[in-house]
Amino acid sequence: MKKIAIVAIVCLIATPVCAESRQIAMADAIAAISAIKAISAGTTKVIKEGGQDKSTPAPYDLSPATRASLAHDLIRLTDATHGPIAEMQAVIRDICPNGTERANCAIGARTLVDKEIATSEVRKIAVDIVELTEADLALDKNQIPIEVLAALKVIVPSFEK
Repeated sequence: MKKIAIVAIVCLIATPVCAESRQIAMADAIAAISAIKAISAGTTKVIKEGGQDKSTPAPYDLSPATRASLAHDLIRLTDATHGPIAEMQAVIRDICPNGTERANCAIGARTLVDKEIATSEVRKIAVDIVELTEADLALDKNQIPIEVLAALKVIVPSFEK
């Protein structure tokens, strides 16, 4: 956690020059947040130890600049989605007084909740992000899951294709 904080501070100081303001859908921003967290968590390596397999966490092989850019993007995306998510949750609470989850709503209210969620997912938000390339992610060295890569399309424009 300490490393992430240090990288985030360096990122805030060093990368805004490279940041570009873009309009992206909320659903894409939320997916990118999850993808960045997955990349930050790394992967799991299986090591033979005493004749038994042992799983151990292993970070992806990324440059410090790429890690700083990902930290910058994570902070910006989290900040940009915080307000709209809170607004959506407030509307859902108004529709479903029993709770903020769709499952807690009366059947008739679920349609309204589904409509609110769909509207929120396509809502565009402005975010200053640092774009990366496939080379920045060192895909020749890193076995990043395809689902994670697909969720990074707002950060790696070549993934949109």
